[in-house]
Amino acid sequence: LEHEDTFTTTSGGLFIWSATVFKFLNDRPNKRKALTELLERDTSSAGPLEKLYSLYDNILKTAFSKFTPGEMETMRRTLAIIYVSSTTTPLPASAIAAFLQSDAETVEYIVRALHAVLYVEQINCAIRAYHPSFLDYLRGKESEDGWDPQNYIHRLMFENGFAVMLEKLKFNICGLKNAFLLNK
Repeated sequence: LEHEDTFTTTSGGLFIWSATVFKFLNDRPNKRKALTELLERDTSSAGPLEKLYSLYDNILKTAFSKFTPGEMETMRRTLAIIYVSSTTTPLPASAIAAFLQSDAETVEYIVRALHAVLYVEQINCAIRAYHPSFLDYLRGKESEDGWDPQNYIHRLMFENGFAVMLEKLKFNICGLKNAFLLNK
């Protein structure tokens, strides 16, 4: 590895930085050029955490560059749902898609584009962040950009919940023989 010293210095001793770089480079057509560009962006005065967040910035910018404006909004919403649900019950792509009133293929495409920071569990297909530092990074983005995933998702839940109720609710939803009799 020709950049071994720079790589080691830039990682700041954080294994997650190194692991994320290798995942990020995995799908790059010219890995050597991509690595050189990453290492050239190094700001030596920055601490290890700032360097990790800079790497996350680069990953998001690279992923966003592939998307149309509509897909970028879906990506932002997908990240918000992953952020909010990650501490309780991570959701699979199909649940995120239903929640966003989108299709699972789009959500899966977004997760593949962010493969350096997100993965899909084999058992229940839930989407998770590889490392809690990515979720911390997203939380930092919330104050930086005025983006508040908690409020964002709660607003989406409110709006989409009403939309589903308006579309799906009907009289005698359970299909009872006589909906006027009391259930015991």
